[in-house]
Amino acid sequence: MAVDRQPASNWCRSNADLACNLVPLDIVFSACRAIPRFLSLIVEPFMLSVIAFLHFEGSPICSSESKVVNVSLNTDHDMDEEQSLLMRIPAEIRMMIYEHLLDDGGEKKLAIRNKAMHQLFAGNLGTYNRTKYRVMQRSFQRTCFETTYHLAAKTKMHTAIMAVNQQVHRETSHMLYGLHNFDFDGDIEAVVPFLQDLTPRSRAMIGEVTIRKASPLHFTDSDRSDWSNMCKYLRRLDKIIPKLRVVVDGGKPAENAWEGGRQLEVSDLRLLSLIKHESMEWIADLKTVEGLTELEVVPHMRYLGAPTTSTALLFAAFSASIDTALVDFLREDCNLPAKAAASA
Repeated sequence: MAVDRQPASNWCRSNADLACNLVPLDIVFSACRAIPRFLSLIVEPFMLSVIAFLHFEGSPICSSESKVVNVSLNTDHDMDEEQSLLMRIPAEIRMMIYEHLLDDGGEKKLAIRNKAMHQLFAGNLGTYNRTKYRVMQRSFQRTCFETTYHLAAKTKMHTAIMAVNQQVHRETSHMLYGLHNFDFDGDIEAVVPFLQDLTPRSRAMIGEVTIRKASPLHFTDSDRSDWSNMCKYLRRLDKIIPKLRVVVDGGKPAENAWEGGRQLEVSDLRLLSLIKHESMEWIADLKTVEGLTELEVVPHMRYLGAPTTSTALLFAAFSASIDTALVDFLREDCNLPAKAAASA
């Protein structure tokens, strides 16, 4: 059986250290305490091997007061798995430790977000083994800055344990990627860097990704480019992610706030597509992502003031058609396995 093996510098960069680069020692010790007492003599070498490895391989151990170990490896060679005391522990016991460190608290959907400007500190990006990319600040200033992605879920998952060595990474990958769905919301800039940083084996475990299509009233050229690049990347994957969940922003005016058509038909969307109207560009990009098992379309309705421009009028009519005409158009004209879901 083929083994997913990369140079240490690559797999370590791909360990999806989503929460942070640090694993508190008290968390690891509590993982050991969580298992039956009669196994303590077996698990104790695990702590000794991890601490010895981090010490001798050049990853600094912080002060005893903070009780934090940095397991973000900077070496170009892997720990000798045959000599590691951790690897001598029975696999069943290691799995119990992993389950404690990667406890999701019942949260099966993990939120991946861009780090906001206020979350970044001077020189902070250099501490992450993740791809850096530039985003446009969603504010009136529209400031462009360099950032990276992070785990924004409330759960306290200590994913840095995955960087100990390649075998630990293989043994824990399914717990993180195979058992969770990943929600990027409107931070579509993070989709490609996140997936690129994973090993092919880990990436193939992901079963569902959620993204949000922002309202065209607030869409910018950079948003269009990010959406297009994301779709291009998804269609080039060796193994297509089975389920894509697209939350589509919509606007709903107050009752009697506007006159005219209240809902679009499939024929209207076909005409807009034929004339290559800008409101259909994102759908044209999505159409190129072939091989999906399921495309779930979720309307996300917000209040919309009385539409007075042609763009706003079209947006209001389109919004009323997200879970009807749009789904039918995606299924009939784009050959995508689209289905409507309850409003977000």
